[in-house]
Amino acid sequence: MDEQRINAYVELVQALLSCPSGQEPAVLQQHQDLLDEGLLQVMAQVAERLQQQGQEKNARWLAQISAQLAQAMGAESSSSSELAMSSDLQSILQALSQPSDLRGMAQRVALCRQALSLVSQQDNENLWASLQVELGNSLTQNPQGDRAQNIEEAIKVYEQSLQVTTREAMPLEWAQSMINLANAYADRIQGDRAQNIEEAIKVYKQSLEVITREAMPVDWATSMMNLATAYVARLQGDRAQNIEEAIKAYEQSLQVTTRVTMPLEWSQSMMNLGIAYASRIRGDRAQNIEAAIQAFQQSLEVITREAMPVDWATSMMNLATA
Repeated sequence: MDEQRINAYVELVQALLSCPSGQEPAVLQQHQDLLDEGLLQVMAQVAERLQQQGQEKNARWLAQISAQLAQAMGAESSSSSELAMSSDLQSILQALSQPSDLRGMAQRVALCRQALSLVSQQDNENLWASLQVELGNSLTQNPQGDRAQNIEEAIKVYEQSLQVTTREAMPLEWAQSMINLANAYADRIQGDRAQNIEEAIKVYKQSLEVITREAMPVDWATSMMNLATAYVARLQGDRAQNIEEAIKAYEQSLQVTTRVTMPLEWSQSMMNLGIAYASRIRGDRAQNIEAAIQAFQQSLEVITREAMPVDWATSMMNLATA
């Protein structure tokens, strides 16, 4: 391989590492001339270097993308015909690669549906699964339409994506999809509320078997906070034990989600921890209230009236009732 082509491979790998989740096929589509055995070699070398640097999450992710690409190319062929896409699909994927706020979620839902009408699971199962996840994410954030029905459809498409994104084949993507599914169950309006929370707790715990503190500390901390919140809302089981589990999970997440590194997430976790202590059944009641007040006061050092008036008002109300 000449130096110019090697540099092109490296730039493509960096583009894959930095692109939004689910947009990898679009990035590859834009560089079909580089989809060959040489790219696979460079991807393997970069993955090894990332592993040596302690970036295990990126190393594993890149290795998985390389394996999927090798399978699509037939491993020994430089043909990229299996990754070929229509111009309409390329345009949709390009649009989906752009960030969007809540006002654009309805449009993202429509784009995902349109893309899925152009991609079959048989032709490109990885892209199909990624689009299912994107559709689910857009539905759960969509302020338009029936909220309960949006969540029901999100649960359905997440579960469909998990038929392709298995724990064995793509553990990181599987874990992220499991978190999305757990979040949807935690927010679910239809069905039995107690059973929905049980399902959310079960799925959070399964995802945490892959998303470990050592390998993915930020994702782990977020999942631990979500798990704790589910325990606070839990209707089944012993109420006192549920709150103890919540407090333990919140405090574990706060070992990673610090005020210095993630101030907004830290303040939200502190407020949630305060709520858990205020609701605590076990231990000394006076000490529990003191712990709740301390947590609320600390969260208010970040959640200010000027910057976050709604959250500030909620925290003030929690502090007053403590």
